[in-house]
Amino acid sequence: MSQSPGKRLDTNKPIHQQSYSNRASLPDAPALNSYLLRLMASKRTNLCLSADVKTTAELLDIAEECGDSICVLKTHADIVSDFGDKTMKGLTEIAARKKFLLFEDRKFGDIGNTVQTQYSGGTHRIANWASLTNAHMFPGPAIITALKSAALSALTASNSSISTEITGGLDTLDIPERGRSPRSLSGGGNAGSGTLSPTDPQSPDALDARRGSVVSVSTTISQSAEYITPPAMGPTSPINQSLPSPTPFSADKAPLARGLLLLAQMSSEDNMLTPAYTAKCVEHAREHRDFVLGFIAQETLNSQADDNFITLTPGISLPPAASTSSPSSPRESPERTRRSPSGTLSGHSVVRPSRPPTSTASSSGSGKSTPASPPPTSQPSAGSSQKQQQQQQQARKGDTLGQQYNTPRHAVLEKGVDVIIVGRGIIGAYDRVAEAERYRKEGWAAYLQRIGVGDSAGRRKAAGAAGKKT
Repeated sequence: MSQSPGKRLDTNKPIHQQSYSNRASLPDAPALNSYLLRLMASKRTNLCLSADVKTTAELLDIAEECGDSICVLKTHADIVSDFGDKTMKGLTEIAARKKFLLFEDRKFGDIGNTVQTQYSGGTHRIANWASLTNAHMFPGPAIITALKSAALSALTASNSSISTEITGGLDTLDIPERGRSPRSLSGGGNAGSGTLSPTDPQSPDALDARRGSVVSVSTTISQSAEYITPPAMGPTSPINQSLPSPTPFSADKAPLARGLLLLAQMSSEDNMLTPAYTAKCVEHAREHRDFVLGFIAQETLNSQADDNFITLTPGISLPPAASTSSPSSPRESPERTRRSPSGTLSGHSVVRPSRPPTSTASSSGSGKSTPASPPPTSQPSAGSSQKQQQQQQQARKGDTLGQQYNTPRHAVLEKGVDVIIVGRGIIGAYDRVAEAERYRKEGWAAYLQRIGVGDSAGRRKAAGAAGKKT
């Protein structure tokens, strides 16, 4: 079914109540937005893991462990003490293999010339490896255009074909040997006469030829760069171009594009991002839809008919799961044993406390075993509803540094956000893989209920169970 640009697939629903796949298929969806939404639908995850760790080894270890459960990995390159080429190469390799996007949480907030240098240069060279980054709007809208320009330059430089032409010849330059005129030593010689033949590699003619060629090569190298259009992305701007028409989704073909998230709202207590400031962020985002992918915010900010921004929300927490908790305190040492893609172990060994036996259930479609937990239901009983409210209140307590927490259900179902950002809840867990899966399932169940799939699925399951009993 053909659609005109900007029209919803289901005009009776607001954008946040439509599926990720439907939103990705809108003709005016930029390439990176569309890819992320399709990736979320394909992997059944709306989880972004915030990996705030201090070493490359730990960062890559976390990406390897939890990559199957996430759609985005958020980094803080400036707190990684040994950040370098190894870090960038490792992150991009794991992201491509595990299928998630890299998001450098840089929070740019300076004049245009400064943020351009910070984004594309320095030690971190963020524009070279991170698909997403973010910025404050308090410097003014020029920060968007500055970062967009830097992104375009970085992408063009990294996606260019360099053709080198080398020309040389014997007559290009004649450099006489000391005490000799040009070509004065050239001439024939007889075998065994003690003179060098012109074909001898040590003959003056051969030496002259090599000298001329070498000098010529060093002075006539020319290069030309030609931009290569990313495969299946069309001929438009490489920043975050729109898809010309719906195409079959392949997670293997991430677009060569960059996207910006504007910090429109924060989860910290008494922050100064007022509603008026948030409105300005949305206003300027609409002027740069080809580059601004969405927002860091506490609620969906899509309010106009053609809004399709992606909202990522930090400050997400769940109460501890008894079945996954360690008998001791949460993970304390960052030193861990790392399993490489080939299955071999590397890095530092860790002495872990003994863990009590837990019941496990296979994760659907993934083949992994995770601690069993009761599935969310669309119509909980009064007792379970009260328990759920208590758990949400417990998860919203926050920390001692002003951070305030919300549950995945509150953020996704009630506030309409698209991606939940979880950090310490997973990083500090005894079993990171199981905890990442627990957050993934909670966030995905809330999303399904938001778009109306969770309710109907729950009713069908309940009806089927009742039919078997009778």
